[in-house]
Amino acid sequence: MARKYFDALLNVMAGGGLPKSRRLHGLHAVHSDDWKDECEVLGVLDPKGKPNSQRARFSNNRAELVAANMVACEGDYTWIR
Repeated sequence: MARKYFDALLNVMAGGGLPKSRRLHGLHAVHSDDWKDECEVLGVLDPKGKPNSQRARFSNNRAELVAANMVACEGDYTWIR
C-alpha cells in the first residue's frame, strides 16, 4: 500500500509548483494536503472516510516510506530522497 502512496507523491511532485510546495534542504517538497488530495484522486484515501482513520492511514504509510528511506519529511512537507 505504501507504494501507492509513493506513486501519489510522485504525481504531485511532477505537477510542479503547487501553491503549498516549497524548497526544503535544496529539494522540491510538497505539502501533505496536496499529497492527500492526490491520494484521494487515485482512490488510495476515501474522501468520505472518517477523518481520524484517514489521518492514521496517511501517517502510517508516510512513516513506512520514511523507514524505507524513500522519502524524508519535515512538518507537513515531504520530499523524495
